[in-house]
Formats: sequence, C-alpha cells, structure tokens
Amino acid sequence: MKKNIPITVIAVLVVMTVVVAIVACNKENNLSENMVTKSINVTNNAMLIFENFDEFNDVYEQTISMDEKDRKVWEECHEFKSFGRECDELYQSIDPEKFQSISDVKCFVEKNKDYLQLIEDYNGEYILETQLYGILYKYIINKDKLFGIDNMVYKVFDEGMIYTGVDNMGNLCAIENYNYFINNIEHDTTYKFIDFQKIEDESIIENCGSDVSDRNDNGDERIYINITAAASTVGTSLCHVEASYIIRPYHRVAGVWYWCTRILNARYDVIVYAKLASNYWSFSNRYTVRITNQEAKVIQDNFVSGIFYMDGYVGSVTGGFSAFNCWGRSANTSNASLQCNLSLLSSGGTIAPPSL
Repeated sequence: MKKNIPITVIAVLVVMTVVVAIVACNKENNLSENMVTKSINVTNNAMLIFENFDEFNDVYEQTISMDEKDRKVWEECHEFKSFGRECDELYQSIDPEKFQSISDVKCFVEKNKDYLQLIEDYNGEYILETQLYGILYKYIINKDKLFGIDNMVYKVFDEGMIYTGVDNMGNLCAIENYNYFINNIEHDTTYKFIDFQKIEDESIIENCGSDVSDRNDNGDERIYINITAAASTVGTSLCHVEASYIIRPYHRVAGVWYWCTRILNARYDVIVYAKLASNYWSFSNRYTVRITNQEAKVIQDNFVSGIFYMDGYVGSVTGGFSAFNCWGRSANTSNASLQCNLSLLSSGGTIAPPSL
C-alpha cells in the first residue's frame, strides 16, 4: 500500500451544498436545459455526492453525452472540475515541438503521471494519452478519482471501481493499484468491487465484440477509430447499455504520437445488444452518424443506448455489438475501418428483447 493522501475523515463528512443558480447559469452560458440537473452536493475536496442511484444515473448520462464546451460550463456551474477535464486540459496545453527527445517527453509525463501516460506502440514508438482515457466515469470523478452515492464512496481505476463507506474514504483514496489490492485482500467486507472487464460470448453468432479498434498510418499522420459497448449495473437493478465511439487524428513528432486537429470524415453505424444470463436478450436502437469534412481534433460520442429494469432478476449482464459498419479518415490518411455482420445492418434486423 502506498502512502496515504492527506484527507481527514472530518473533512470528508463536512459536505457543503453548492447553491447553483441554474437559470442564471443557463442564460449566461447558453447551456441547454436538458443538460442541467438540480444542485448536487459537493464536498470540500470537490467530490460529487449523489443522493441516490437515480440521481447518479441522470448525471452520468448527461456528462457522457455533453461535448467539451457544455461539459466545462456544467462543471463550473456546480463549482466542480472533473478528473477527465483536468487531464484533457493539461494534454491540450502541450506543444510537442518543444520536446528535444523522447527522454524529455518521458520526463514530462513522469512529472504529470497522475494525468498523462505514454503507451508503447506496436513498433516501439509511443502514444501520449491521458489517464483513464477510455473510462467514461472520468467526467464525474474528482482529482482523487472519487465520487459518492449516499453514504458510499467510489474510486475509479482502468480495471474497475472499488467502493466503501464514507468513513473509510481516507483509506480508499490511498489505494493506487486495483489488481494488487483486490488480489491481496482476504475476507474484508469493508470494500466491494465493480469490474469493468467486458465478457464476450463467442457462442452467440451475433456477437461482434465489445471493444474494437483500427488505425491507418501514412508517414507521420494517423487516424484511429475505436468503438465500445457494455452493459452495467452500479448497485441497482436498473441496467445501462452504454456505447461510445471515438475517431481521432494523431501526428508523430520524434517518435511520439500526439493528438492533433485535421479535416475528418467519418461514418458510425452500429446495433448494440445486452445479454442477461440464460440467453435472455435486450436490444437498443440502431445508431447511425455521418460526418463530412469537419475540422476537429476528435469526433466522438458517448451515450446510454438502452435502459431497462431487471425486476426480480439476479445475475450477470454483459453487452456488446451485434453489427457495425464504421470508418474514419483524415485529409492525410486512408480509412481506418471496422465491419461486422453487415447483412444485419442492411436488413434492419434486431435481437428479440427478454421476457423477465
């Protein structure tokens, strides 16, 4: 266990309700009404605390569907800055041309390792990414990667979440390695876990996976596309079927790939499924997006593609894609593309919902 972060239990329990003038904030910042919730409790270490799972679900759905501008306005209205925005803003402040070597980049990332990471590429080069770059919860957690629901506090990692009672928040905050912690704790009911591992059932012919990527390189230019889908329940019988896509251009400088801005074209066409134990199925609507000649540093969307109540049901829930036809390209690259079960897309078919 690494050294404790200096947060006292007393400080944790002192919750200050942020009085947000929603109407004034709405009018001043042109934030659309459906992207604003009522005031949310925020602790003195800027952690969001939700009264219940319904409020958490509402806010979570909103934050993952907002664009960068609306999300910033929403956070500032609630006197909160998410871990995700901290990472994004630090990354976007970087000028790659100022680094003289990969060693300089590594040194900078080490100094900012709470927010940035270098991922080794297939050919020994590196990609600069933010921490938790593929985790949607990053926009509701604070700088310590925490959020609260009622009297429980959750910490988010790449692999999953660990949660415990609010009076144990100091110890939770000090946990830095998800796998090491859960593999070395025995019979301790103080902590509970939610694993982000995506389970894919290869026996189901409609299954096209739940996390699929492709990229296309042309010299120092790259286009990257990734789609993900998952079903999740966070302490409630209300199930979310979540899907997301990202199409991002990169530019290579001295052996390191960085985000950049390019003219982008893209297509996103998917059908998403949720699978309950005993082969019960639910389906979401089909999602199709087309982007033409848009100058952007990224094209992305995150959304809850389906919600259903599992009344009386107890068991595992997983999610993924039934079919997809997706591609992205920049002005400097050919297509990065993903295809599966194109016949299902052309027929407009879906999977029968469960009878629970």
